[in-house]
Amino acid sequence: MKIYKEGVLIIIYNSGAEFLFQKRDYNPEIKYQGKWVFLGGGIKPDETPEDAVKRELLEEINIPVTDIFFYDHFHYSDEDEEHLQYVFYKELNLDVSRTTLNEGAELKYFSWQDAQSLEFGFNIKTILFDYYRHQCVKNII
Repeated sequence: MKIYKEGVLIIIYNSGAEFLFQKRDYNPEIKYQGKWVFLGGGIKPDETPEDAVKRELLEEINIPVTDIFFYDHFHYSDEDEEHLQYVFYKELNLDVSRTTLNEGAELKYFSWQDAQSLEFGFNIKTILFDYYRHQCVKNII
């Protein structure tokens, strides 16, 4: 029997068109140890997806955000789980050397070219390529 989970993530990019990724901890109790992901997590029963993204950013990097934008939702299967992710985006110029990382092993911006060689967890590669393709069409990035 598959377990159904809803989650959120946020695509953060800076004014230099670099994408912010979090490297997952090397913890044997989590999936995709040491892989790169966007910031995000699960949705609590009393939360909207937007509220969940804002909470996750506070929990993971101590950054309160406003003016986030909904991009799309993505469905994928992962082992014995079915996932529905609500994807948001925001331009944010963080100094990652001064940003407190409460979850994960590393936080770093990558150019589009450098990001293509990263090892991603979950369905992050699919989301990144979809977003980049749509933003290039719109000439936003």
